[in-house]
Amino acid sequence: MKQIKRISKKGIINMGIILLISVGCTFYFAGFNGGFGVILLNVLYGTIIGTSIAFGCSIITRTIFKNDSVYENPTKYFIIAVLSVIAFIVVNVFFVNYLWFSITQGVTFSQLIRSTYGAYAIGSELIIGTTIYLVALARYFARDLQRYYKRVSEVEGQLSKYRYDTLKNQLNPHFLFNALNTLSGLIYIDADKADMFTHRLSKLYRYVLDVQTLEVVTIETELDLVNDFLYLNNIRFDDHIKTTIDLESSNGFVVPMALQLLLENAIKHNAISASYPLQIEIKMEGNFILVRNNIQLKREKEPSHELGINNLRERYAALTDKELKIQATETHFSVHVPVLKK
Repeated sequence: MKQIKRISKKGIINMGIILLISVGCTFYFAGFNGGFGVILLNVLYGTIIGTSIAFGCSIITRTIFKNDSVYENPTKYFIIAVLSVIAFIVVNVFFVNYLWFSITQGVTFSQLIRSTYGAYAIGSELIIGTTIYLVALARYFARDLQRYYKRVSEVEGQLSKYRYDTLKNQLNPHFLFNALNTLSGLIYIDADKADMFTHRLSKLYRYVLDVQTLEVVTIETELDLVNDFLYLNNIRFDDHIKTTIDLESSNGFVVPMALQLLLENAIKHNAISASYPLQIEIKMEGNFILVRNNIQLKREKEPSHELGINNLRERYAALTDKELKIQATETHFSVHVPVLKK
């Protein structure tokens, strides 16, 4: 409510200044000769010129700069705004003067621009109106650009925090402990498989290091991580994780380790055995990737701090308006992960 009052107060002050300038310029050119009716007409004329320019230029400015994406190329859009404002002021001044003098004095457009007073008035209004609103536009642009860069700085700070949280919370020590235990057992049973296991594990951790500075990765890149992660866990669980993946021809981007996080979440909370295999489905659904698993909760639940999905939700919130869609039924847990355009 206080913000609305501040905006309204500021708008009233600005409009008051515009009207004073417009009416003042009108009396400067027309003088104070005549009775009350003439003075009233001059006030009305100045008000119409001032308010029409003010509202038109304000609409143009707010329309051009309504999206933050314009600040990716600020020079281009500032030039567009300047040219648009100038073009509007020229059209508006000629149109309002023609309409006003044709109604009040029966003057044609040709007579208006040929008369000394008409040409002087129109030329002066163009110069004054353009100067005032170019200064106003520059001030608005500078203020909005500063606000945009401040917001970008805040978002980058948040992303740095989310990257840190991702590295801290993903591939947690329990996963590494279990992986090393599995590797220890393989070394004495199957040396070739142990060698492949070590290769996939090192590849997975290399991926973690490579993506810590990235905001998004391709679906193909993320799918490589998913395949390595599933390979390691299927050795641990004797191939009792049954996964169906349909992302081969998918384009777009996701935040790093988004799919791996959901897979780890499913493995962490569900019992996995020959009698109760974990069924995981990963596929495209519109502009989302669906990750769905059957629910067969462990009797002894592992401690959960609910950081993983919250971390993922916040990382997406910093990049897009699209949100994660989470659904849990008695039999399945599903998450729709937004696909981003870079």
